[in-house]
Amino acid sequence: MPKVAYWAPEEEMASLDRVAGHALEHKEGDRNPVAPVMANACCRMNGITFPEFAKDAYLAFQAFIATSEVVGHDVIVPLIDLSIDGEGFHFAYVPDDCENADDPDAAVKEKWGQKITLFGYVVPATFTYLGTPQEMYNESCRLLDKCMKGGGDVLSCGCECPPNGPFINAIAQCAAAHECGRYDGKTVKLPWDWKDWVLGERRSPAPLPKVEG
Repeated sequence: MPKVAYWAPEEEMASLDRVAGHALEHKEGDRNPVAPVMANACCRMNGITFPEFAKDAYLAFQAFIATSEVVGHDVIVPLIDLSIDGEGFHFAYVPDDCENADDPDAAVKEKWGQKITLFGYVVPATFTYLGTPQEMYNESCRLLDKCMKGGGDVLSCGCECPPNGPFINAIAQCAAAHECGRYDGKTVKLPWDWKDWVLGERRSPAPLPKVEG
């Protein structure tokens, strides 16, 4: 049975089916997919420099994969810089035509949720960089409650996770998808207390070898 990360529970559905077979088709899978956009944060987690990451495709993708095994996201966004416009996805900060609604998050889902797959939109600076793991978890669960119904949603940040931010906040977002983002009715409670979690005491990928040629 597949696992998205070493810490995650085993699941019957693989990430590819969860995303391509359900979220992109606006169907409900086992749980809502999650994808904190790690991007340049992969460099720090894997002990490589940004020039190596930006110029060596093999090294970059090895870093993306190794980071996903720690953080636990369903979607790897192969993002090198800050600009992305993926077909079928939308980095869903509340658009202008919804921001003045009584419930902007619900308005986004109602207006756009059947037209595109929503991809977002926890604010990176507030929660990924400056927030605590519990604040990231709570905000992620709040957005799931607003946007996950009926599928067509990938929980993420509004942009990439800050490269110098705490990795545990990205893991907290993935934990929210496991616990609060369920379609299958299962009760999942991951066995840790945020205040006792230190990533370095669990596992971090070894520096990746550079392949010449």
